[in-house]
Amino acid sequence: MSEQAGAGAAMTPDPSPGENRNTRWIEPLSKARKELEAQQKLARERIQELHEIDIKKLKESLAARLGGTEYQSALEKKRKTAEAHKNAGSIGRLAKEWQAKMAYGKALQMYARLIMLPEAVREIAKANEQNQAREKLAETIASLNFEIGKIQYYQWQIERGQDVDQEFQDIWMKRRKTSSLKGWQEAVLQPVFTADAARERARLQAETEATEKLRESKRQEQAKREIAAQHKADQLHDQLSQSDLSNSQREAIESEMHYFEALANGHDEDEARERAAKKSNAPRPR
Repeated sequence: MSEQAGAGAAMTPDPSPGENRNTRWIEPLSKARKELEAQQKLARERIQELHEIDIKKLKESLAARLGGTEYQSALEKKRKTAEAHKNAGSIGRLAKEWQAKMAYGKALQMYARLIMLPEAVREIAKANEQNQAREKLAETIASLNFEIGKIQYYQWQIERGQDVDQEFQDIWMKRRKTSSLKGWQEAVLQPVFTADAARERARLQAETEATEKLRESKRQEQAKREIAAQHKADQLHDQLSQSDLSNSQREAIESEMHYFEALANGHDEDEARERAAKKSNAPRPR
């Protein structure tokens, strides 16, 4: 599944803490099982169409058809000389044995030549391909049956209320890094965990944006406070230019001015009070 599709699925809310997370696997597992069962059904129908061919019998049939009467005569002679050898007495047994071997050798040579004819080679190759296709289908059916059994086991666990979510997370986060997933596993796990990842990214992004918004709000509030403090400090500074101030009044105004200047420079209230408590060494205005 594409990232775009995963992002779309991410709009689905996360299960609440009390909700059984197993329930989110019911539909994907059911869909994957149906797809595998459909594949298995097609494979079984196909294997019934491809009957197994006995290659030995096919070769014998091809030799008989392509060899015609000459090959049939050679086979008949091989049969008769073998039977004569079997029934021969001790006196003529060696001669009969030699005749049987000669007849067998001639029939074998003719057989080898006939099954190497182009037409025979093509039919034998086609038959081998059919048998191999049948074997491959048989392996596919067995493999599909095994994977369907796995899905049935997970469905059975869910029905019994046992946790499969943790196992699927382990497969997705760890095992797929060391071995490739089956097609149905990829189809079941990827959409769910892609959606989980998208939701987590969205959550972290929302937290980051909220944190930054709060920081910006605090910066703006601090800037307003500093501007207001600086304005107050300027007002107090102007008051110090008055000539009729007593020393105690002047010191009080200077202390308050230092307090607001500290606030304007970004210090907190405790630091501002501490700075205001210190007497200024700056010359007083005349």
